[in-house]
Order: sequence, then C-alpha cells, then structure tokens
Amino acid sequence: MISNTKKDRIILVLFVIVVLTVSSIILPYDNSNLAQNAQGIQATQASVATSSQYLIDQQVNPFLNYAGEPAPMGIADYGLGYNGLPYNYSAKSFLGIINISYLSTFSPNSSVLNNMTFQLNLNLIFTYQGIGYDYWVQNVAYLNTSDNQILFLDNIWNLSGPNAVMSNSSVTGSGTVVSSASSAFYYYLAVDSLKGNNMTLAYPTTIYLKMNATQTSSGMPEVTFLYDDGFGWVVYDHAIFHFVTKSRIAPVFNVDGYSYNPFGTYYDAELIMGGPGNSSQTEVMNSSVLLSLQFFNGFNYQSVPSAYNFGSDTAETISNVVANGVYDTTSGLVSVNISKGQGATGQVYYAEQLAVLHIVTNIYHGAVYINNTNSTSFLGGQAYLTLGPGTYSIVIYNYLTKAFSNLGNVSLKSGQTSTISRDLYPIEFLESGLPTGVWYLNVSTAGSGPINGSKYGLDLQNGTYNYTLYTSNKNYRPANLTGSFVVNGTALEISVSFVPILYDVSFIESGLPAGTKWSVTLNGEGTLISTNKTILFMVTNGTYGYVIPRVDSYAPPSSIGSLSVNGTGLMEQVIFSLLDGYLSGSILPRDASILVNGTLYKASNGNYNISLSPGYYSVKISAQGYLNYSTNVTVSSLNVTHLPITSLERESNYSLLIEILVLLLLFIGGIWSMIRAKRRR
Repeated sequence: MISNTKKDRIILVLFVIVVLTVSSIILPYDNSNLAQNAQGIQATQASVATSSQYLIDQQVNPFLNYAGEPAPMGIADYGLGYNGLPYNYSAKSFLGIINISYLSTFSPNSSVLNNMTFQLNLNLIFTYQGIGYDYWVQNVAYLNTSDNQILFLDNIWNLSGPNAVMSNSSVTGSGTVVSSASSAFYYYLAVDSLKGNNMTLAYPTTIYLKMNATQTSSGMPEVTFLYDDGFGWVVYDHAIFHFVTKSRIAPVFNVDGYSYNPFGTYYDAELIMGGPGNSSQTEVMNSSVLLSLQFFNGFNYQSVPSAYNFGSDTAETISNVVANGVYDTTSGLVSVNISKGQGATGQVYYAEQLAVLHIVTNIYHGAVYINNTNSTSFLGGQAYLTLGPGTYSIVIYNYLTKAFSNLGNVSLKSGQTSTISRDLYPIEFLESGLPTGVWYLNVSTAGSGPINGSKYGLDLQNGTYNYTLYTSNKNYRPANLTGSFVVNGTALEISVSFVPILYDVSFIESGLPAGTKWSVTLNGEGTLISTNKTILFMVTNGTYGYVIPRVDSYAPPSSIGSLSVNGTGLMEQVIFSLLDGYLSGSILPRDASILVNGTLYKASNGNYNISLSPGYYSVKISAQGYLNYSTNVTVSSLNVTHLPITSLERESNYSLLIEILVLLLLFIGGIWSMIRAKRRR
C-alpha cells in the first residue's frame, strides 16, 4: 500500500527501479451501452501512414514471450492486421484511456499485496549522424486497489543495441539515470507533490496517460510525459536526449509488424495491466475496466488500427483476466474490456472489422461529437475516427466561433471508409430589444439551447435555412417569430429583435355630452386625450395607477384608481355625472327646519349649506312660533343658490285672538247642539 511512510517509500523506489510504462490523451469516454462481439470487434487502419524504413521479408511473432496468461494484459498494436498481415506507422503522440468502474487485484508473492500498474509502453526512434536510436519509454500509473491510491512514474530504457546502456550524458529531465545489479543503466522518475498524484480515486473514474515526441529549439529529441486522473492535465517530465544537436529529423514513436528492434523486442505500442514492479505478477479478483489506445494521426487521436489483448515488452504480468474487444454502440469508441475469468492471449480486433469516418471541413480547430457523447478534438480541418459499424449523428464544434454544426447522420460499414466533406461558414445572430431573460433559436430543426447574451453563432454549410425565435421572458415576444436566410460561401450576420407583449387597457366613458374632450393619465404611459367614448392604452403586464380629471361640471365617482394587467386586456367603465350645486344661506330662528323636496335639513346655528344635484327644488322653511316660508329654486352645477329670506316672520297677537275666537265659537256651537238634542226628547 502506498503511503508517506519511509518504509513504503523504499518499497516504491524498489518498484520504480524495475517497472516499465507510458501515456497519451483525449476527451472523457462514455462506457455505457457496450456491445461485445464474440469474434473480436471492428477497427480500421485506413488512416495509418505506412513507412518503408524497416521493411524486410518477415513479420514479427507476438507470442514469443507470452503464449498465455499470466501476461501483461490490455491492448497492444504490434503492427499486425488480419491473418498476421504486417504494417507499420509512426506517430508523434499516443494516448491511453483507462476507464475503471471497479477493480481489485491481489499479489500473494509481493509485499504490496493489492498493488498493480497500468503501463503505456512505446518505442521512441530517431537518427543522429547516420546512427539509428531506439528508446523504450514508459508512462506508469501505480495503483493500490485496496484504497484506490494512485502514483505516477516513468522509465526510459536504451534498446538501440543488444548491449546498449544509458548515461547522464544521454538524457536529462526531472528524473535520474541509475543502474542496479540486475539491470543496465536506465532513466526513471517517481512523481512527488504534483496535482492529482498520490491521490485517492473515487470510482467510476477515468485516467489518461499521454506521451509526446518533440524536438527542442536546438534540435534535441524530447519526450513529454503527461497524466490526467480527474484533476486536469499534468506534464510531469520532459526527458531530453541532449547528445543530439541540430537534428533535422524529429523523433517519433514507431509501430512495425515487419521486424524486431535492435534489442530483439517489439516495435509495438501497449497499454497494459501488470504487477506492481520487479517482474511481479498479480491476479484480478474483480474487474470492470475499459482500455483504449490511440495515436495522433496528424489531425486527431485515432484508435490503433488493430489490437492484441496483451503486450510483450514488460515483465510485469497479470492473470485471471478476460480481455475482449468491444465498442460503444452510442459513441462508437473502440476499447478492450477487462473482466475476471480464465482468458486467452490473442488478437481482439483488426481493421477489416471496423469502419473509418473521415471528416473534411474548413474549420481548422474543432471537435467531432458522435451521437452527442464521445468527442474528439482535431486540427487542420480534418479528422479520422475509427469506430464500430453503425449509424451515428455527427456534430462539429468550432473552437474559434464556439458554434455547433449538425452534419447529419452517417452509416458506417465494416472495412469501409466514409467521408463527410463540409465547408462551414460562421453565422451570427445579433439580438436586440430583450432587457432580461434568455432567448432561444431553432435553425432548420437545430435548437440552440438557452442564450443569455445578445449574440449567438453557429457554423452552417451552403443552403437555405429557416429559423424560429422565442424567449422565456413572458413580457416579450419576437418582432418576427420566423425568418429565413441563405448561406452562399460567406459569413452572415442576422439581426433579430424582441418587442414587449402589449395588452389593451380601455377606459370607456359615459355621461359626458357628445364631443366633450376628456383624458386619462396612466402611470408610466403618459396622458391620452380624446373626444370619443374610448381611450385605449397598450401596456405590458404590471400594476398601473391612473388619474381621470373632471371635465367642466362633470366628474367620475373617483378620479384616481389602479388596475393590474396579467396576460389579458382590461376595460374600465368611467361614468361622468354633473357636479353638485349648493343651496346656501342663514336663517332666523337659528334652529329652523329646511325641507327640500321632502328631505329635512336643519340649520346649524342659523346657517345652512346644502349640496344638491343640479335641478328644480321646492323649499319650505319652518320654526315653532314663526310663519312658514315656501318657495321654488333651481340649483346649477358648481353654483351657489341663495334664498331671498334670512328670517321667518313671528306669528302676531291679532291672529292669535282670531284663532281663540274661532275655537270658542266651535266650543259654543257644540254645547248648543247638545241642549237642542235633549229638548226633543
């Protein structure tokens, strides 16, 4: 188990002295929906560049070192296709992809019982002063399958001849050239405190190992070692062969099925699983691991054209492994699946079983998306993808314009190369009018997803396109819901706009004489004046206050109010009526009663001010001990009408005497009638 203790560090260093490994790069892999072919899966070598550098009349035998398990199990390209037909190619970069769903190993003869290694092993070749050189380079992930702790390291071995060695004058980097009693001089580095190193992994996880062959500015061959275990890419070593200067021939990684290297091993590329070092063996207790090996073909990383399920150059081995070729039916990605069981060494796929998709475009730097899952970056306007046979949707992403382009569907057949050639032109939509909220654009069935800014770009091939617009802001709508444009070999800018969604708010008056000018003020919308019965505002959703002033002698019941618009129009009835006039004055006695059209009012301390609707009224004023006063008046709107009387007339004594006399006569008449009635009896 790897830890920070001194004892475990010593064990790790002992392992580093003998282990062999290497690495490569690509985007994360979707390992869902794997379709396994019992006879091996299908791959292609259509984009492999053939070289004649090592051509001889023979082919290598990959089974010389390992005819069965235990062996370094995984994925390896020996340069051998169908029926062992040899081929060769070189590449400046290789990428190893390790997808782990779960993994458990056990090494009974090791002090680190649950440790194992993933090794990316390559042959670096270059020529200097007419002499050919071959170095075996390894990028290694050292994993404790008990606690999932991971450590990275590299090795370089000189295989330029049977007795070749290495010295400090050969290679420099972050590592060291050393020797041991059991091996010749070699270069090694165990990574220390770098991002993603000596970390505990959480499954499922993906580990990427990558190596690049380059030259320094002074022409020295250089190997760059990289890894990514979920914390981003880390370049952890630059190994420079500084005995070479001003070389015009850049170094490459070589795969050759025609011949063995000068040391007698293989010109192969391997991504394998093995023991924890020092020629150790381990055993799979449980496993769900996918391994993918890819080379850089000048445009993109592409799966190796043919593959065996074991390597031959390292002494670290593993057993109880079933390694079968598979491809993801969704993404088409080619891999080798590592599971537990009694397996056999052999070829797992070759070119004639797979298909190649060749994409040609005027987009220099982009990415190809297969069924919206697996993506492969490319440079130079082309991409070659080795995929399982099937039908796939192809989308291109342009790193420059940040735009996606749908190239449609393609059906791939085993052993065939299908080419999609599309020139794409940048189309930019410029939006205006939308203050907040996202908007959406559909161009000929290709949806945009939510757009937060005022610009949206996509790349399209020549043709005529229709589009529709919509927005999540319920207060706005497109000025034009649909539109069309033509792409004809050039970039386009298309302006689109959004406008507020407006609803009718109608104020309808009654009560005013025909032709009377009246007005309504709606907050935020201003004042409208009309001589018609209706005043119309067009407004967005919201709450609005309003003011309706009086018109001459007319006014509504209330001159202020508010209304709320929520997705529908409104109608407000405004009923004008004449304003009241006043019957006003003073009267004595101070407590006199005033009867107006039968309604009683009381003077207050002799004063009265009665509000009356315009019209004709009968008025009667009365008080105890006073003569009544009656009259008729006309009250006008907003006018004050005064009565021509300020005091009532008292009743006189003569009048009182007459009243007493009348009562007395009535009394006497009553008595006389009673007397006459008695005499008749």
